[in-house]
Amino acid sequence: MAACSFIRRPRTACEVVGMFIIRYHSRIHLTGAQVGADGFNSPVRAFAAIGAYGWDYDRRGVVATLQHAPREASPFSAPNTTAYQRFLPTGPIAFLPLSSTRSSMVWSVPPSLATKLQSLEPQALAHMVNAAFRLPEVSLRHLYTQLPLNEDQVISELRWREDAHSIASHSAYSASAAADLDAHVGVPPEDAQSLPPLVLNIQSGTIAAFPLRFQHVDEYVQQRIALIGDAAHTMNPLAGQGMNVGLADAAELAKVVEKAAMLGGDIGTLDCAGNAQHVH
Repeated sequence: MAACSFIRRPRTACEVVGMFIIRYHSRIHLTGAQVGADGFNSPVRAFAAIGAYGWDYDRRGVVATLQHAPREASPFSAPNTTAYQRFLPTGPIAFLPLSSTRSSMVWSVPPSLATKLQSLEPQALAHMVNAAFRLPEVSLRHLYTQLPLNEDQVISELRWREDAHSIASHSAYSASAAADLDAHVGVPPEDAQSLPPLVLNIQSGTIAAFPLRFQHVDEYVQQRIALIGDAAHTMNPLAGQGMNVGLADAAELAKVVEKAAMLGGDIGTLDCAGNAQHVH
């Protein structure tokens, strides 16, 4: 079976290309095929003068790496292997597990709210993330109008709001419980698995935001050039569909490259790359 890998080899400031290394029957072949897997503002796409069309969603994706209470397999808890998503009027918030104590977040919000969230100190933002998964939407809307707040102010607001909504402090739906050290020991609430773990802090340097937009290229391939992933198409990150489609691109391209290599063909020609484009 043939295998292929991808390396970067910059030549000039305006030409950053990928070269396929094909390993076939223990022999190595360096081809002239260039693969643009270099993101939304793809230099490879620009170099190839491949056009694209799309529009802005008027939303920003606020991202961060979350540090939270351990969630491991036990008689009272399942491991941190479940992704969570809550759909809010301002946009969805997604919680994506990385380890027993780390997860990633993507929170889709209007640009003005993204700026406010990014301006918060990490622990204040951590409490806002907990609130976004737990607090009734009417109280969330009020919280947005109060930002920016420091950590103590956010906790005070959460406790007042939870009391108004009759949310018990020991409930899994208590966002303010993250500020209570006793809440992280003992048997978790019965409905704890319905929600992501309580976020305790945010990893330093991981808070960022990026514009959410739709974009699709006019063509995926040219002679000796193929575009995959965000270089070829971007979409709303809802349910991780952008990543899933990007992985499908890479898998399909690998199939046609392998087939061409096995048949002794030139993988840089449109006859080869075009087969991948037809799948899309």
